[in-house]
Amino acid sequence: AKAHGITEVRGDLIVDVSLFDDVKVPPRFDKKDSDHAYRAYVGAAASDYGTLQVRVRPGSRPGDPLRVFVDPAGARIELDNRGVTKPGRNRLMVSTVPQPTLDKVVVRGSLPPDGRLRSVLRRTEFPNETVAHAFGSLLATEGVTLRGKIRVSYVPAIPDGALELGRHPSDPLSQIVARLNQWSNNFMAEMLLKHLGAALGRPGSSSKGTRAVTSFLTSIGVPKEAFEYGNGSGLYDANAFTPRALTTVLSAMWKRPDLANEYVASLAVGGRPGTLQSRLLRPKGLAGRVRAKTGTLARAISLSGYAFPPKGGPYAFSILMNQVKGRGAGRRAADRVATVLATWEGS
Repeated sequence: AKAHGITEVRGDLIVDVSLFDDVKVPPRFDKKDSDHAYRAYVGAAASDYGTLQVRVRPGSRPGDPLRVFVDPAGARIELDNRGVTKPGRNRLMVSTVPQPTLDKVVVRGSLPPDGRLRSVLRRTEFPNETVAHAFGSLLATEGVTLRGKIRVSYVPAIPDGALELGRHPSDPLSQIVARLNQWSNNFMAEMLLKHLGAALGRPGSSSKGTRAVTSFLTSIGVPKEAFEYGNGSGLYDANAFTPRALTTVLSAMWKRPDLANEYVASLAVGGRPGTLQSRLLRPKGLAGRVRAKTGTLARAISLSGYAFPPKGGPYAFSILMNQVKGRGAGRRAADRVATVLATWEGS
């Protein structure tokens, strides 16, 4: 705005969020009441993975209150800081408590006076509004005075002939999907599902997105009775697939010259940064031979992807386990199967 000589906005700051519907809670997320970042809410303008970053430092001396900083700057919050500096172990507790129009950030417990910064991510109840107010704060920081209110609009709010002052393009879809798959990011999965829905017609919704995904699956030969698809992330009981349904997807994507490279590259790699960083490392030479998507629920473990043995292959595989007693044991069992495929040298 300053580059265009704008120092004052006399009207309102309106964030157009009409790309998506006004349902911020992804399907089945109401199964659990938690403010943890892994079950963040979604919105067309949401950023920072739908979270608030709460950074906490101890005070200068024992008995001092903890020092708390919340990002994004300008987010509409109420801070309730009950934390103190106290010798001993880290007993920090951070939570967000939704209020009618803002997030209440509650800091409790204690930190030792070691000067270290702790960072905690918590879900924001208002993903679109948080970004709108952060943008308003940024305007003030840049010396632009806002006379009106800050609000979001679920109906198209950009008038014809509006002057574009700036543009910030997203990363390519291939990079977005790679971050989603390699780090198993639920927020990104739910946002992409709504974008798929928007491609069928605005506003984008989770239900439209599931229709788009279902249409794709049946088009490549996955029978409708082989899957249930209810949300983008797979949290809770929304999704159920047979292993054959997933290997059908993997095989179909491998045969797509326009998508195969990006799709395969998006998966986590054994022994490299991502959800498989500390897995599939041995025997020697195994690292890098398995590319797969992990899955973890309370009593379910999965691993689906490709194994690249020294000779032959690659092999598409899908390992789905229910009623698992112990995540570690389930993961080790899945890794043993993937290892056999990735080291197979033929009969």
